[in-house]
Amino acid sequence: MIIDNKFLDELLSQAANSERLRTAYDMRTTSADNSQRIINAMMPGTVVPIHRHRKSSESLTVLRGKLTEVLFDEDG
Repeated sequence: MIIDNKFLDELLSQAANSERLRTAYDMRTTSADNSQRIINAMMPGTVVPIHRHRKSSESLTVLRGKLTEVLFDEDG
């Protein structure tokens, strides 16, 4: 797959038309893949609920725009 401006524009269009103002493209190749290889398109105003991946790691790379990430420890 090629991640180009056309691909990103389409994802952002889907996100803009979504009630949650975000959409995701799953890059995993099998159901056994337990990674978090997902391209998330998020519009201004969307909020991702606090969550934790206990059996996998999560890395973020911003391709366009900006985001605010808030990290919590065990005590919140």
